[in-house]
Amino acid sequence: MQHMHPPPSLPEQQLSSKSNVCCVFGNRRSSSCGGGGGFGRRRRRRVLSSSSLSSSSLSSRSLSNIVRNAKTSSSSRTTLIATAAAAGTSLSSLFTSAGAASEPARAALFVTSGCVLVQVMRTVFNHKTLSDVSVSCQNTEKNASVLKMLHTLRVGYDAITVLRNPHMSTILATFFRKDVEVEYQRELLPMACGGVVALDWPLSVDDETHKYRERTPEMLEKTRNLDKDFEPHRKSIPSQTPKIDGVLEEHYKTLPEDAPTLVLMSGIAGGSHDKYLKHMLRRAVMKGYRVVAFNARGTSESPLMTPQFYSASFTGDTRAVMKEMKRRFPNAPLFAVGWSLGANILTNTLGEDGEDALVDAACSMCNPFDLNRCDENLQKGFWGKLYSKSMANNMRKLFEPHKHLFQGLREYEPALVRKARTVRDFDEAITRVTFGFSSVDAYYEASGSKRKIADVRVPLLCVQAKDDPIASIEAIPREAIASNEHVILLETESGGHLGWTAGAEAPWGAPWPDQVAMEFFEVHALEWKTKRGANTTRATISKAPAEVTA
Repeated sequence: MQHMHPPPSLPEQQLSSKSNVCCVFGNRRSSSCGGGGGFGRRRRRRVLSSSSLSSSSLSSRSLSNIVRNAKTSSSSRTTLIATAAAAGTSLSSLFTSAGAASEPARAALFVTSGCVLVQVMRTVFNHKTLSDVSVSCQNTEKNASVLKMLHTLRVGYDAITVLRNPHMSTILATFFRKDVEVEYQRELLPMACGGVVALDWPLSVDDETHKYRERTPEMLEKTRNLDKDFEPHRKSIPSQTPKIDGVLEEHYKTLPEDAPTLVLMSGIAGGSHDKYLKHMLRRAVMKGYRVVAFNARGTSESPLMTPQFYSASFTGDTRAVMKEMKRRFPNAPLFAVGWSLGANILTNTLGEDGEDALVDAACSMCNPFDLNRCDENLQKGFWGKLYSKSMANNMRKLFEPHKHLFQGLREYEPALVRKARTVRDFDEAITRVTFGFSSVDAYYEASGSKRKIADVRVPLLCVQAKDDPIASIEAIPREAIASNEHVILLETESGGHLGWTAGAEAPWGAPWPDQVAMEFFEVHALEWKTKRGANTTRATISKAPAEVTA
């Protein structure tokens, strides 16, 4: 493994050997932007300390609004006064001792304190620290050409300085990241065993107006034609499925047949409602991709039809979804993105399928890789136990509406589910039982994608944060990645778990890796179209009639 600090032109170098390369993009330095240029390190720390004390009395809703206003509000005097007044009102509990003061004096005090808080927030969130992005991959010509097109890497990882702490990045991004307005049409895709998975298709993003909402005479007539009787149903239940299928079909036709299809796979207990997923969805939709959010069994308020949840080891549903996408859109490249547990399942699927994988390229973010190692992290210290408890609570909430399906399983003990306070407890009560593992440790050992990543045979981009408190850096299977020419590993200096408060939309917009992932897919979409064009040309030539010679 070679280590180097390459110039921006690194990918253009001649890379003829098959040895591995570990390189670093960007220059490490600290930079101030906007209004924060006048603050030195010592003064900044003093202001932050004051800010953290003041914020202790705020509700999460008030603090969220203040933080966002400080980042996005205009510099006009009217807007600043309005924002400051809101901030000052939120700080009213700090000035209860000033009850004897007159109302005008208190109002002035609130506005002044709000102005100070807004300016502090602006300064804090405008200050970024630029660090290197470590790249590890085999030293091949193809990898070099791909890296050359990942322009975001050349800029480096420009994290919001105050959010470089892994827990601040993880937790604050979870609560304060801006949501994206998405209108989904849900489709329940049946599985061979009788279960279903939910596919959520975005019909509207950011409150756009779509034709499926237009109540024009032509649209209503088209709807009536789907039901020739078109009268109230009394003796039978009307099927609305043809109408929904018609809406989806019309939606598909708005894109060319070779528009890339992108499947999104969320983390543990997550789904199409996750903010980080919806930011990636919006980015892909704006690029003209056909996007679908794949919700595992029982997640995102989807029904559970059989006594079987999903797990880190089970790849059957993922494979079935990819097969269905290829069947519907055979003339388009198929891509996939997985986050956290979804990344682990996606990587396992690609490794198991090897050369027969249906996906043309994939991206894995915050992959835990080694579940036993991650379980150790979740059992240590205050933060690990906090994350584990939070995830276990989410899993119990998902399970509660479906618990009656599991009563007949001999090993199922309802009391263990009710008492589950950690991810390990829940896996002991449900996952191990329903998937037939002798112990939780055996389940974790068999399910980690560290065992399968060496067998991946399609382009795979893995993005990890070196300070991830859940998917720890120690869990990354470096030897397996180094042995596989199809895998590129990117590591950022900070980012926490799915936080990544860096980039143009930082701190509360899209996570930093989204842009890199889109650049990665764009490279492989172009490659796919080039190969398809070449294959079409060869097929045309082979079918051409041979010349008859005298």
